Amino acid sequence: MGMPLLEINDIRLRIGLAGTILGSEPGWALCSDPPLVGEAARANARRQPRLANSQFWHQLTTDPIPGATASIRHHADLAFLQLQQLSDCSTETQLAIAIPPHYQRDDMQLLLGLAEAASVKVKALIDPAVLLAQFASPDSETVLYLDASLYALSMTTITQGAHLQRLNAQLIHPAGYQHTIDRLASASANRLIQSHRFDPMHQADTEQQLFDQLYQGIDGSGTLGEPAMSLYHDAAQYDVRLTEEDLRAASAEMVPSLVRAINAEVNGATEVLVSDRVARLPGLAHAMSLIPGITLNTLSSLALFEAFEEFQPDLRASQDMRQLILSRRNPNDRQQDSQQNSDTVITPTHVLQNGLAIALERFQAQDNLQFTLSKITATEQWQISPNRIALSINQKAATSIQTLKAGDTVHVGRETFQFIRVS
Repeated sequence: MGMPLLEINDIRLRIGLAGTILGSEPGWALCSDPPLVGEAARANARRQPRLANSQFWHQLTTDPIPGATASIRHHADLAFLQLQQLSDCSTETQLAIAIPPHYQRDDMQLLLGLAEAASVKVKALIDPAVLLAQFASPDSETVLYLDASLYALSMTTITQGAHLQRLNAQLIHPAGYQHTIDRLASASANRLIQSHRFDPMHQADTEQQLFDQLYQGIDGSGTLGEPAMSLYHDAAQYDVRLTEEDLRAASAEMVPSLVRAINAEVNGATEVLVSDRVARLPGLAHAMSLIPGITLNTLSSLALFEAFEEFQPDLRASQDMRQLILSRRNPNDRQQDSQQNSDTVITPTHVLQNGLAIALERFQAQDNLQFTLSKITATEQWQISPNRIALSINQKAATSIQTLKAGDTVHVGRETFQFIRVS
């Protein structure tokens, strides 16, 4: 039996199994009585704007929200309702979750708590870029994954070798699909005022019609806002089609941030994996095509689920639950480390810090580490990679990802860490 993957992206959350989408819903809620989540909420958001909320996945917190009710106190309550609804689409006993790239420790802990409350057994939380990097050319030294959500444009940097390892993830612009759709709606209204002296924003019903048709582009294959739209009011039909200038203007302010972020990460042969969501934002693909020294690779809408199917054997090799996957074996790696194959590597379990032996799982969760520590699910090995401060292992400088073995001594700045195995 397979394991489903739940992708948390508030443009459209999806749960899939064996290459088939079992259920999908936009990350919208209506704080009505009873509350609504998903498509039913989005389809009424412009008719009842004071009750609408679409930021609960982007800002997953337990802070009180305006207009809170007895059943909906904060964003976490809304996320719980949608998590419950989507998990009902599968009969499997456990699932994995592809998390937004900006989620930090507190976000992930809250998400796991919501899953437990919803009786959802989580095998792993996975950075989607680590899965999708398998679609990059093996010759690419640096892999960048660009994605968009309702309220952000994000970029994740992956290095590849024997393993695909996340180096960093960043929100490169605080505007996403919702900002673009708002701009497209304003441009459509201006066109209709000029051509028909009709403003769809003055009527909740026609405003909702306009946003419904713009949101249809989320699931399409073309550019967001490109198809012609027809609105109906008082037995009259109002048609509008946006120009290329209108489309590009809607997301133009994202372009400088996008170009700067990519240029800052270009290192040797660099490949940019572009999600289908980013590909639909007007003008962004053209802007990236002008950046020298990169290769663009636009992914299909099902690429994440295809990559997860290939990753499942590695994931199932460990009995651990609630894993955090920021690194994985590279299925495309052509090199074999003969020395590593011939020698028995004793994997560490603890680290000595200031005379105390700390379990690596606990040590990894610390917020102030000056390096990245990750566990390879398939082999149970631990890897270390430097961040911004120079790092050495056994008095030899380490500039890339290294597999740790018991007995290794790591120096970072003025700190020393000895990795040991405790039976």
